[in-house]
Amino acid sequence: MTHFAGTTTANFGQNSPTGAFLPEIYSKNVLLQLRRGSVADSITNSEYFGEISAFGDTVRIMAEPDITIKDYTRGLELTTDAVEDTDKTITIDQAKYWQFSIDDIEDKMSHVGWEAIATNRAAYKLMQDYDVAILNFMSDSANVLAANVFNDKTEAAVLDLSTPDALLDHITDMSVRLSLQDNVNEGRYLVLPYTATGVLSKVDSKLINMDYNGGAADLKSSPSYMGTLRGFDIYVTNNAPSYTSTGTGATTRDVMLAGQMSACSTAQTILRTEVLRDNLTFGDKIRGQHVYGRGIIRPEALSVAHVKFSA
Repeated sequence: MTHFAGTTTANFGQNSPTGAFLPEIYSKNVLLQLRRGSVADSITNSEYFGEISAFGDTVRIMAEPDITIKDYTRGLELTTDAVEDTDKTITIDQAKYWQFSIDDIEDKMSHVGWEAIATNRAAYKLMQDYDVAILNFMSDSANVLAANVFNDKTEAAVLDLSTPDALLDHITDMSVRLSLQDNVNEGRYLVLPYTATGVLSKVDSKLINMDYNGGAADLKSSPSYMGTLRGFDIYVTNNAPSYTSTGTGATTRDVMLAGQMSACSTAQTILRTEVLRDNLTFGDKIRGQHVYGRGIIRPEALSVAHVKFSA
């Protein structure tokens, strides 16, 4: 057994040639697995300025400068504009942790790769929690900030997209609405629940058949990526936002969330992982902390609709 920060480390994986637990490598493995599976990480801008060293840190997001176009006539003396160094900040104000134990006997007797299993499970659970939080944050923010909200949350206003034609027409409408706000085509996304793919799969067309377009999923890291449609990268997930409608017949309804990657910025990291002896058993406790922040940078690059996918 080796030692880290005055404690005995668990010898349960392949993190080093001796099989000892190395917190730094474990942290990177968890974060890599998390990002590989996350829809939220695929649709937000994470190219931020700065590093996260502690909970409560702020991260600077550099804003695109505005340039003024002027008229020119022969002999005109040119004027020069100063490029403003503007930015927005994201506060790392969200923190999650995990902790599990491995008994000494279990560790010594088992041939199972505990490190790989623990890494994958921790990353999966973090990804689920992170996706739900970020996607709901984007949906809630869009309802307050965005200019591309199609309808309110009353039951009477819910859009019935239970037929392929209605759903495809509305996807087109969302694309047009984003274009009217001068959003570029590259990096557009649409997040759908699986009930929506059930509607789309009824259409007999190779252009929009998810089985046909599904081959493009190899080009994306997220397993939720289903291909392209109407200029959107389509992501399908059980973590898609939903809400409870208001008014007569109120019930749980779905949110269609569309946008361009510049809309929301995120910053995240596995802040620390460590191992210590469990004072209640003969074994080791392994724990870690995931921190992140998020912010809406360009509200005009978001679009939401409150819908139902079954009659």
